[in-house]
Amino acid sequence: MKFLTKILLLITFISVYSFSQPSILENIRRFEPQEKLVIRNWNTNDGLPQNSVSFIQQDKDGYLWFITFSGLVRFDGYEFKIYNTREYPQLQSDRINRLFIDSKNRFWISNELAKIIIFDGYEFQDITEKFSRDFFVITNITEDSKGNIYIANNSAELFIYKDGEVKKVNDEKQINSNQIFSFNISSADI
Repeated sequence: MKFLTKILLLITFISVYSFSQPSILENIRRFEPQEKLVIRNWNTNDGLPQNSVSFIQQDKDGYLWFITFSGLVRFDGYEFKIYNTREYPQLQSDRINRLFIDSKNRFWISNELAKIIIFDGYEFQDITEKFSRDFFVITNITEDSKGNIYIANNSAELFIYKDGEVKKVNDEKQINSNQIFSFNISSADI
C-alpha cells in the first residue's frame, strides 16, 4: 500500500510539474475565439521584386528592409521601394546576401560578388577594397557597444571596421574553424 501511495504521489507531482506553465508565460495575453487576427502577405503583385525574401530588418525610422536576389527592398507599410542595379549601379549586383543596420542607421550590404557596400540613406559606398584581396562571402556582420563593426567571411576571417579603417582581427587571435557563421561581441575588447 505504501508503494502504491508513493507511485500515485510521484505521478501527481510529475503531471502537475509537467503541465504547469513557466512563470514567464503568466502575463501573456490569450486570444479569445471571437477575436479576429488580420494576416496579410505580399508578393510580386504588390510590388516585391520577387516572392522570396531571405532576410528582414527594421531600421530606426520604422521601415522594414528585405533582402532578395532581385535587390534591396524598403517597405513603409503601404509601398515597396526597390533598390537594384538598374537604378543604383553602385550595388553591382541585385543578389543581396547580407544586411546589417548599425546604430547610426547605416546599412551594411553584402552581395554575391563579395562586395561590402555602406548605404547611409542617400548614397552607396563600396568599401570592399579596404579588405583583403580574397575576401570571399560574408557570413555575419555585427556591431559592438562602441560602434565598431565586425565582419566575418566564409574563410574564417574576422575583420573590425573602426573609424573608416579595417583590421583583420584573427591575425592576433586565431579562430580554429574554416568558417564563421555566427558570433557575438561581449563587453570585453578584442
